[in-house]
Amino acid sequence: MIDAACDITSALINGGPAEDIDDYDDGPRAVELLVARLGTRATTVHHLLAVAAVDRFLGDDVKGWSEREQGKWPPDLRPRLVTACREIMGRPGWPAVVADGLSSTDPATFDEARRAGEVLGIDTIEAQLVRLAADPLNGNWFAVMDSIDAARLPRVIELAQESLPLTEIAKGSTDEFGFGPEFRAHLALGFVVQSLGRFPGQGWMLIAAALRSPVVRNRNGALSAIEAWDWSDWPSEARAVLDSAARIEPDEEVRARMEHLARGESAPVTPVILL
Repeated sequence: MIDAACDITSALINGGPAEDIDDYDDGPRAVELLVARLGTRATTVHHLLAVAAVDRFLGDDVKGWSEREQGKWPPDLRPRLVTACREIMGRPGWPAVVADGLSSTDPATFDEARRAGEVLGIDTIEAQLVRLAADPLNGNWFAVMDSIDAARLPRVIELAQESLPLTEIAKGSTDEFGFGPEFRAHLALGFVVQSLGRFPGQGWMLIAAALRSPVVRNRNGALSAIEAWDWSDWPSEARAVLDSAARIEPDEEVRARMEHLARGESAPVTPVILL
């Protein structure tokens, strides 16, 4: 029951296309009761993530807490809940719970532990790299690249170069969207190259493969990465590779980006038409 309450409350707080916590008349009381119960019953990373979601919601003033407190939320409730959430999140036993989750073979448990580690400021990259190496095609490359640092990036690049079929991926540009299990390697490569713009000069072999991927977003991700680099960070063959890729590029806008970059020019910006 507590797990289900965590799920429902987190979903309402996160919001979406449907109604959210602000549309729920009993929202303030429901959040108060859940935090109170978790104050004595929080034992899992699932519970911790729910508390973190509430804490994040309480600190987010985008929708305006003054408006909420003039409506359904009692003015004294928010500070009391913040104090309670911080007390729960600050308990010394959580790192051990996170470490236990990171050792799990269950993907969902591992992912919750990874996210809980982010909440607590625990570095989980080593555990993520071990898991990624064990099953590269089903690994969470996005999460790894989202939190990787420059010192450990070479390990990710090496793993990608060794475990992803780059020659097969770079078989030629088409208009594929890249959905389905047969595109798992392309998806993994896309997550890597789209983050390489933060690391000038790193991962060129992966970018070169992505430039000839049949998946359009791979090619766009590769172009965005090298667009973010200074010209001095480009390898000597980069413009020739771009020029060659442009000759077989079926997408007009992608081809224009390649051609401009191959000439040493900034890529054109697609105009936005406001209706």
